[in-house]
Amino acid sequence: MVTKFCAAYVHGEAGASGLLEGDARVTMAPYLSRRLLRLLDETTSCQQDWIRRQPKDDDQEPPFGECCLFSSSSEGLPTSFKIGSSERMPDGRIRVVIHYELKPAGNGDPIRWRDAVVVTRENGRYVIDDVVYDLDHEPALLSTSSAAVCRGGKWIGKF
Repeated sequence: MVTKFCAAYVHGEAGASGLLEGDARVTMAPYLSRRLLRLLDETTSCQQDWIRRQPKDDDQEPPFGECCLFSSSSEGLPTSFKIGSSERMPDGRIRVVIHYELKPAGNGDPIRWRDAVVVTRENGRYVIDDVVYDLDHEPALLSTSSAAVCRGGKWIGKF
């Protein structure tokens, strides 16, 4: 299931930038837990609230609009992946390491990094319940990335 998730993410249009909407949502939703989908919906509502509250002449990028939702690279969507090790977590979920690579256009050196997905069982099937960004430096969870500025689909952060 993780291999199919990564293939849909890396080789599809899902997650090229911003949050999970439109065709990207249709493609990726079958791989995601209800909890994670609900969190992404709340984050989308929060982003829309932020946009509504901005002055009309403001040219700031909205929060959560940068690349890439399911990986930690700010350089762009990965071009390839390899599934790494997995381990059972104390709560019974499984953490699966993903080795990503981004081959830049031209002759540049590839950029490599490691993230992980947290897999749970839901309705008799395995689904992604969270993403752990940046395993090698400052790990952070997708599920908590908006917690400081969003609550209940409303923007509570500073402008």
